[in-house]
Amino acid sequence: GRGRRSLDGRSAPRRSRYADFDFLADTPGDYNGIVGNTGGDNRAEFDTRLSHSLWYESPNVYGFRLGVQWSPGQNRFEDNEGFPIGETVCNGGNSGPCEDGSWGTVYSFAATWENFGFKGVAAYELHKRVNGDPTIGPIPNSADMITGGYRHWFDRKTTVYLAYARMMNGDGAHYALGPSGHGVTWDCKDGSGPATAGVAPGIGLIGNGTQCFTGTNIQAFSAGMTYDF
Repeated sequence: GRGRRSLDGRSAPRRSRYADFDFLADTPGDYNGIVGNTGGDNRAEFDTRLSHSLWYESPNVYGFRLGVQWSPGQNRFEDNEGFPIGETVCNGGNSGPCEDGSWGTVYSFAATWENFGFKGVAAYELHKRVNGDPTIGPIPNSADMITGGYRHWFDRKTTVYLAYARMMNGDGAHYALGPSGHGVTWDCKDGSGPATAGVAPGIGLIGNGTQCFTGTNIQAFSAGMTYDF
């Protein structure tokens, strides 16, 4: 699973077990843009890496493996609206302010049995004391996402892919494409347009924003090549 790629062991067991089932991972069609997102924004709270963690990964016993993780969060505020100790971002992945979707403590569990060409997974993850409220009364704050694509493996490390994704936001929703994928995250919120930042003379970077509001449908095509080191 992907969790073993992190030298500091910050990927949650739940995330690492399900990674094999998302063949469009790291593209705009990554299912964590909606499955791993509880509030609708340009982040995915259930696909983030958890710092300040204790993680146990059992050995493989006849195809069975167990992973458990505890992340205390180290937040100095009762309402979890501040940065955790030693961090420059909020728990949840956003850069601040932290009053929308940050949490205190995370518990993650995953059990896997893989044998005879079959793989079964049972996983659970709990984010305690989350602030921010994804509901805004009678206005639908939900979204539907459809995605499709093709990925070809040349070998175990090298692939090429073509992907399409469409996010259909409810009247009060602003789910984004790409928070768990790659490149620019396309987010519809607050009616803000693209922000340009100059990094050197004659060179500029275009940031998030598509000058739209909640309830907007966004879509993306992506083609590329991946190589796992």
